[in-house]
Amino acid sequence: MNNIKTLQLIIYDRWGEKVFETADENFKWDGTYNSKVLNTQMFVYFFRVQFADQTLLNKKGNISLIK
Repeated sequence: MNNIKTLQLIIYDRWGEKVFETADENFKWDGTYNSKVLNTQMFVYFFRVQFADQTLLNKKGNISLIK
């Protein structure tokens, strides 16, 4: 983690509503949105990291929330 300069993670539900966003490299998402526990479903994530050497890493994909 010492090599991370910036980080951004955004999670959207299947309707495109942003349910989570963070720039904290020690993030944790507990599966809630607006203080309500979300039901089992699929989400889309966008993840971007810039390392100390200026290298960029961009990832996107799906996350399954399972209870």
